[in-house]
Amino acid sequence: MIESAELFWGKVYRRNIGEMIEICYRYTGNRQIAEDLAHDAFMKAVDKSATFEGKGHIDAWLRRIVVNTALQHLRDQKKQKPINDCGSHQKLRE
Repeated sequence: MIESAELFWGKVYRRNIGEMIEICYRYTGNRQIAEDLAHDAFMKAVDKSATFEGKGHIDAWLRRIVVNTALQHLRDQKKQKPINDCGSHQKLRE
């Protein structure tokens, strides 16, 4: 049973990873971050596979997880305070 689940998720991954990366890239504009987010989203999908109700195609469900992962990343980035180098600003004033 475990082997068949691995085969299933392997097929889903190969079929969708390119599109998943492209979706994340549209949101982030950074290829490396997009790849990381796409892989994170895929792992979330595997972890939450029990919540898939079978209404619609699994690829659409997976895309929704990808979009939500990318949007959460952007929200998290907004929350982070920018690094402010106070020392260099003081030097400019002197």
